[in-house]
Amino acid sequence: MINFKIPISIIVARASNGVIGYQNSLPWHIPEDLKNFKKVTIGKPIVMGRKTFESIGKPLMNRKNFVVTSQKDWFYEGVEICNDLIVALKSAEKHALLTSCDEVFVIGGSSLYKNCINFAKKIYLTEVYRNYIGDVWFKELDKALWTEISSDFFISNKNNNLEYAFKVFERK
Repeated sequence: MINFKIPISIIVARASNGVIGYQNSLPWHIPEDLKNFKKVTIGKPIVMGRKTFESIGKPLMNRKNFVVTSQKDWFYEGVEICNDLIVALKSAEKHALLTSCDEVFVIGGSSLYKNCINFAKKIYLTEVYRNYIGDVWFKELDKALWTEISSDFFISNKNNNLEYAFKVFERK
């Protein structure tokens, strides 16, 4: 097991059926979720896969962006490119230590989530209470490993009364 001095956190939005994306984008648009994502991650290093970065289209401001890709010649101004997930997490951790941040965020995609779930100490989950067609998923959390420490329920007036909740889980 690799030890990190700064906690690794995952932030993800998931539909009731586990879908987190379709054709390299979110299958829903919840402005409140985007605001919450920004509020939670602002000022902190974020680690993402290349496809997630390309779906966003630019570096996220006021956050150090680390992009993991196996493409050796891939480049984008304003991001730190890593060809290995552990190197990316350790680089983000080093940045967090230098800037007095209290956590590093993994923001997607599905393969990074799968590979980071065992390192994560906390998961910020937006639970979208509707099923969607998708091509990437985030599985249910193992209740033997995770404790829900907060949950705030909302209804989006901008999305036909779409129900969702911001939940936070900590590793037991």
